[in-house]
This record gives sequence, structure tokens and C-alpha cells, in this order.
Amino acid sequence: MELLLNLSNGAPLAALQLAEEGLLDQRLEMLEQFVRISAGQCDPVATAQQWSQQKRVSDAVFWLNSWVVDIIRLKHSSQPPLLANRDVAEQLQILARDIGSQQLFAFQERVTKASRYLQQGSINPQLLLEDLLITWAALARQRNMKSRG
Repeated sequence: MELLLNLSNGAPLAALQLAEEGLLDQRLEMLEQFVRISAGQCDPVATAQQWSQQKRVSDAVFWLNSWVVDIIRLKHSSQPPLLANRDVAEQLQILARDIGSQQLFAFQERVTKASRYLQQGSINPQLLLEDLLITWAALARQRNMKSRG
């Protein structure tokens, strides 16, 4: 129950909704795809299409924001940070390893803007997800090139 409360920012009704709607399993599946995009093993456009058809886009953007905030916390904390996604901290730590802070903050800002656009209803949801996932894939490619070179 603690994980559910962390993921829902302490809101008990939202935590209950996460549990009842099976959103935790959905979140883990989406995180696996996000990690695979980072590794260049998954197509961001195909993933965006799948997410927009099978899942609520607002949930996808919520999870993206949650992961990126935790990645930033992991990257910048000298002590174990308070994470919303404690159960997947190892995967997030791997993502945090080589990506620059400036890039992470810029991506987090992009996700925040995407969330606002969704709330306004002024954007194509699938294109929004494509933009976010293609951007993340490009950041990962830059990271992978630096680590090879």
C-alpha cells in the first residue's frame, strides 16, 4: 500500500484507483518499454502508438514524469533519495547513469508541458507521445555514443 500511496502522491483514492484498475502492471510494462527505448531495442514511434491505443495517454505522461523526476533525484542525491518508484529504483539508476543533468531537466520540462497540453485538449495525444519518446531515444543515443567514444 505504501508504494501505491507514493505513486499517487499520498492521495488515498488515487492509490485505490491504481490498485483497482491494474495500473501498476501497466506501469511496469511501460517502464520496460521505456528502458528498451533507451537501449535502442524498441521503436519509440511504435511504442507511442501502442501506448495511445491501449492506455490512457494521461497515464503514460504521468508515469514518464514520475520516472524522470526519480531519475533526477537518483542522479543528484548523495543519500538514498525519496522516490515515488522505489520498486524500480535499479532500472531508474541505470537510466540515470550516463545522461546529463541538463538533458534530464530539459526532458522533464518537456513532459510537464506535454501534461499541460493534454489537459487543455489542444494536441494530438499520439503525436505528443511520439515526440516525448523520440526525444528520449535521441538522448539515449547521445549517451550511448559518448560512452563508446
